[in-house]
Amino acid sequence: MDATVLYVRSGSGRRAPPDVDGLSIAEVTTAAAARDAAAAGGVDAAVVEADECGVGAVAAVRAGDPTVPVVACSGTADGDLAARATRQGADEYYPREEAAPSLSDRVRATLEDEGDAPPGDAANPVEPYAETLEPADDGVYALDEEGRFEFVNPEMVELTGYSREELLGAPVDLIMDDDSVEEARGAVHELADSEERKTTVEFDLVPRGGEPFPCEDHIAMLTDEDGRFAGTAGIVRDITDRKRREERLSGLLETSQTLVATQGREEIARVVAEG
Repeated sequence: MDATVLYVRSGSGRRAPPDVDGLSIAEVTTAAAARDAAAAGGVDAAVVEADECGVGAVAAVRAGDPTVPVVACSGTADGDLAARATRQGADEYYPREEAAPSLSDRVRATLEDEGDAPPGDAANPVEPYAETLEPADDGVYALDEEGRFEFVNPEMVELTGYSREELLGAPVDLIMDDDSVEEARGAVHELADSEERKTTVEFDLVPRGGEPFPCEDHIAMLTDEDGRFAGTAGIVRDITDRKRREERLSGLLETSQTLVATQGREEIARVVAEG
């Protein structure tokens, strides 16, 4: 395979040139240069060091030539970076710490996939990153445009108490009360009407056979290759301990303010005893 790969890196010189055996490589060190190189033509694929150059370089390549397949990478596995690179148009993500397959093999596979994909095929935007997102410490999920689970990682299974099989295909209200569902839908509608593509909401997760507990949900909007809404992806974190700390701090602050306003030993003793 004779192919030209546009490689977008920081230019710091800390690493040896990438392994692209058998491929012609053209290096650039800025997003603007990446956009111009892609727009000039002759680029068969692009690799972006997203942790060094930022995911904006992925968008820059897409702006230069929307047809060029883009592989985003980082030094170590980073689920959040993978999700952000996806939203900017990356076709694949991988951590450089993985020894195999080699970069050249990944680029070749991406080019082959691009050539074999039927026109109008809209794959699950999270699927290329599923292997990277599986071991994440927080719960990770993806919903289709109807609000049904189409991806969950093991931590999401642990948080909810439902099996992967029970979650996949189920509506999100399986683990959320009606108020939380409406709040999340409102947040997604606001994203769709703005230039923002991610937001954060808090909700009480309702696990199987357990008591609801507070969680933080970092929501990102997913779009298909034509820019149409394709669902949402999110990272869910249990914030029970944080809420308890906030409540304790709030109580201490209230007690302190009351003590400042009190006069006399007896009144202070009463406040301390009640606090």
